[in-house]
Amino acid sequence: MPDDLSRRPSPAGTPALPAEQAAGARSARPGVLPITTDQQSMHALGANGNPHLETPAMDSIAAFGVSFTESYCTCQVCSPAQSSVMTGLMPHETGAMRSVEAIADGIPNLGQHLLAHGLRNLLCRQMASPQRAR
Repeated sequence: MPDDLSRRPSPAGTPALPAEQAAGARSARPGVLPITTDQQSMHALGANGNPHLETPAMDSIAAFGVSFTESYCTCQVCSPAQSSVMTGLMPHETGAMRSVEAIADGIPNLGQHLLAHGLRNLLCRQMASPQRAR
């Protein structure tokens, strides 16, 4: 890994680690925090040159991380598209063809891959549901 990737300063507002943890963090494996948004084009960020939008939190993340400016979506529906991100497969291969469907049992996903390589992980996302809270 290039040195500049592991030595980037933290974004403004990010809590600092205590000194003893920070010293150990340098020798630990790098952290991975994928952040995706639904229905947002790359042009909807101030960091990507849009003079009409103020997106300071996302701009800070983009400044200190990786921002993809060209990518393709496998499906216009969120759950099937996210199933592709998590598995590397097309939605019809994951079994998640609608927003209310989950990835089929037995299909390896990114979380399992990270865990198999010693990286603890947690998936948090907004889920589409057939029932709405009232």
